[in-house]
Amino acid sequence: MVRGAVGGRYRCADSSAAPAFTVVVPSLPGFPLSPQRPGQDSAIHQVWHNLMLSLGFARYGAHGGDLGAGITSRLAQAHPEAVVGIHLMAVAAPADMDDATLSPAEREFLARTRWWSEQEGSYQHQQQRRPLSLAPALSDSPVGLLGWIVEKYRARSDCDGDLSRRFSDDFLLTQASLYWYTNSISTSFRPYYEYANGRATPVRRVEVPLP
Repeated sequence: MVRGAVGGRYRCADSSAAPAFTVVVPSLPGFPLSPQRPGQDSAIHQVWHNLMLSLGFARYGAHGGDLGAGITSRLAQAHPEAVVGIHLMAVAAPADMDDATLSPAEREFLARTRWWSEQEGSYQHQQQRRPLSLAPALSDSPVGLLGWIVEKYRARSDCDGDLSRRFSDDFLLTQASLYWYTNSISTSFRPYYEYANGRATPVRRVEVPLP
């Protein structure tokens, strides 16, 4: 989210008159470095809105990718009076989409999406449907947790199978350590489960600007 009061101010290097803004990057409840756990107080999008108000900002923009895309959409849906606009890295297909109206490019995109879900989406299905079968093992074994995390970096980056081309050992160990020392791999599964089981606020129509 932007237009907050945490994280520092940023200006264009060549103009002191350029608008300044602050980037606020909160950690999702249940993920490393978050003081909250899933299910506390209210839905995550409401926690984010309360956070911005507590920092003294009644108007702000928001960005989200992956889980954050849905949270940001719910934030804009619930508080259009506060959210000036949102930017998303993941957008779901319309609920009333008619396949017959799709262009060739749109059909190709959906085919790539289906391929990714089949080849890389098993983690999501497991976390959505049987999280407590997976969580104890990853919470008990640092090697298992490291393997779980490293596999994702290897598969989803442009390293061509050689992790050292893009990531240092220190970086990868840091990512695993954040989950291990905060014991948060299990709680990080919770949003997936809630979404898949109808416990998350559905996204209807978002009226705020979406570039």
